[in-house]
Amino acid sequence: MKLISVNIEGDKHLDKVLPFLKKEQANVICLQEIYEHQQKNFEKELKMNSFFVKTCQDFSKTDTFIGNKGNLIATNCK
Repeated sequence: MKLISVNIEGDKHLDKVLPFLKKEQANVICLQEIYEHQQKNFEKELKMNSFFVKTCQDFSKTDTFIGNKGNLIATNCK
């Protein structure tokens, strides 16, 4: 079994994170600091089922709501 855990820092490294995760083909992936609205895209791109837990709300420097941030656990097990 292969497990990968990555702090993706919201959307700062998506251009590197998704290709890396696809290449590695882990059975379980744990992501920290992921936005809740990214969950469906990660499930689709990685062909995995996932569970998201909110840990905080993220706001811009001008107090505009960006999204819920949290942890995501994804697996290819059914």
